[in-house]
Amino acid sequence: VVTELSQTTLRGPDQVRRMGNVPLIGVVDNLRRAAEMPDLAVANQPRSNLAEQFRSIRSNLLFMKVDQPPRTLSITSPSPKDGKTFNAVSLAVVMAQSGKRVLIVDTDLRRGRLHRVFGRENEVGVVDLLMKQVTVQEACQETEIENLKLLSTGARPPNPAELLHSEAFRAMRDRLLE
Repeated sequence: VVTELSQTTLRGPDQVRRMGNVPLIGVVDNLRRAAEMPDLAVANQPRSNLAEQFRSIRSNLLFMKVDQPPRTLSITSPSPKDGKTFNAVSLAVVMAQSGKRVLIVDTDLRRGRLHRVFGRENEVGVVDLLMKQVTVQEACQETEIENLKLLSTGARPPNPAELLHSEAFRAMRDRLLE
């Protein structure tokens, strides 16, 4: 958002702080090639500098409001291949590794791929839960990472944007938080 508003490239944490007038919760090294950024890198290399950077972000998120830590986070960007999946998976992994129960939800109803990242099927998921065709327990899948479950997209709907902005989606989110 800051980049779009200023129509300039931000080149580092200090520039983000100055331009955005928002707290900076962490920095992840710029990885130049997709091959350097396997989605489960933080899980596979827990002692790496990258994993430490995500643990720092986790800590900063949890301590921003120590009395009311966030219960949900959304990772988004305006363009494909911006690193949404990598960042969401990495943050979910470090949250789960700290002992928190984590559910990562794939809401990219057009091109969801979290099921592939975790080596799972995409037979049921968000869409099926929204349509009340399955229960939460049936839709959520275990991953190899302790404390981390996956809710994949499920069936491909004809109207993904409408589903994500529906009352049914809000109700599903509330059920998942329970």
